[in-house]
Amino acid sequence: MVYLAVTYRQIINEMGIDVTSNSRALLTKTIKQEVVELSRGKKMQVLLVIDEASLLPLPVFAELHTLTQFENDSKPFLPLILAGQNNLVDNLRFRDSLPLASRVVAKKHLQGNR
Repeated sequence: MVYLAVTYRQIINEMGIDVTSNSRALLTKTIKQEVVELSRGKKMQVLLVIDEASLLPLPVFAELHTLTQFENDSKPFLPLILAGQNNLVDNLRFRDSLPLASRVVAKKHLQGNR
């Protein structure tokens, strides 16, 4: 699960937080605490956008939904936007990706001008 730790560390770095641990539990807890602090304390809406999400390794899809779970899912503190190529939808169809795929509320496929 090195991929997941790397992904979570990238998110934490973008939030401006310095963490030296590679523990998934600690990384997840740190991200969630910062999101709650921004949402409740600073009244900010936090949005996580992952561009080129179709390039993420499948183990990341299996765990990424844990970042969006807050207080038994009653609080939508961290909306997630995944942008990527056509195989992004295919990646979400894998059995291990179903917890994340079940949270998808909208899908949009954009065609480029040719």
